[in-house]
Amino acid sequence: MQSVRSDAPLGPADVDLLQRVFNIARERLDIRLGSEEAELLAARLLALFQSGVHTENELLDMTAAEEK
Repeated sequence: MQSVRSDAPLGPADVDLLQRVFNIARERLDIRLGSEEAELLAARLLALFQSGVHTENELLDMTAAEEK
């Protein structure tokens, strides 16, 4: 996957990746869909992605590390 600037639009593959990571992380962290915590998780994943973190494993590792 190529590098994405923070102001560049997300492509379908990017959205799919972020949705997949969100679903996995939300389940692992026991976060209820629609909760404020879920919104914060989604925002954090997007911020990580926009800062250059573009692999599923890196995104999952970084979200898990923040919860410890």
